[in-house]
Amino acid sequence: MTSAEPEPERLTPYHQVRRHVEAAYPAVFTPRKTAPVPLAIGVGDRLLPELSALFGERSARVFLLAWTHRKEYRWAVLTGTHRHDLDGTVSGPITEGARAHARDWLVSRYAALYAKRKSRTDQVGDPARRYRELADQEEVRRLVIEAARDLVRAKAAPKGRRRKTGGDARTEPTAPAP
Repeated sequence: MTSAEPEPERLTPYHQVRRHVEAAYPAVFTPRKTAPVPLAIGVGDRLLPELSALFGERSARVFLLAWTHRKEYRWAVLTGTHRHDLDGTVSGPITEGARAHARDWLVSRYAALYAKRKSRTDQVGDPARRYRELADQEEVRRLVIEAARDLVRAKAAPKGRRRKTGGDARTEPTAPAP
């Protein structure tokens, strides 16, 4: 244990796969802190056998799912113009259906995060003050505000105090004060 050798870095299966694809396909699998590139339709089906052989099918599927379901990737689909193949060449435009799906996912995600911080009586302000990436996206920002208002209004009303009745363990809500 007193060896001068450094301990080998332990990586999760996700990070092992990520390191491999970043090295093998740097044009489309970008390093952290850089904007991801929307992948061509069918890239996952072509990449899955290769990654499954190297890392196992479960690790390969988890990586591909996590890569395409992260917030940054959804922003790239919403704001990008084209999808890219593994070598970085443009494979086609991003469809309006894909943009709408990304927009709906982002709106629900940001609205849930924003509404979580608000109580039922709070006013829903501008979420762009908290989430800077919404500042440039007027339509998404507006939809987040509407969805957050709905979520805040729908929060359950505070429950009445519970009290024991008699000798059994049943509980009943107290009557509201007049």
